[in-house]
Amino acid sequence: MKKYLWLLSVVTILGCDNRFIDPFSGASPSQNLSTDLDEQFILPIGETAVFENEGLIIRFESVPTESRCPEGALCIWEGEGIVKLQIAKSGMGTTTIELNTTQPRMAELFSYTVELLELTPHPVLDQQLDASAYRASLIVKKVNDQ
Repeated sequence: MKKYLWLLSVVTILGCDNRFIDPFSGASPSQNLSTDLDEQFILPIGETAVFENEGLIIRFESVPTESRCPEGALCIWEGEGIVKLQIAKSGMGTTTIELNTTQPRMAELFSYTVELLELTPHPVLDQQLDASAYRASLIVKKVNDQ
């Protein structure tokens, strides 16, 4: 019986380890952008931001829509850029959201709001945009802190 209690204690202690592994890439937090709530951060496409104290990570997956009016063009409509993010919360799972440079710029999930502040670079008339150059400027806040 003591043997089982000892084993249960070890499993419990190991289960309380607060190191967070990125479920998208398997990387440890030191290999990702570490940031905090209420701080604007810039996330390159394909990269992951880790909120270690929250057990929250955000990965910038792609830009599925890029129809913003290019610099140097005259447009009737401003267009939109859509950012696809994967978000994981420790113990709560993973979900995918899309934020827009127009609306919706913000999403609420896992008791947080994630807001897209800016998507760069902006398209330029007659120039091909390199998808690997995309950067999303984001801010994450706790819902009850707003």
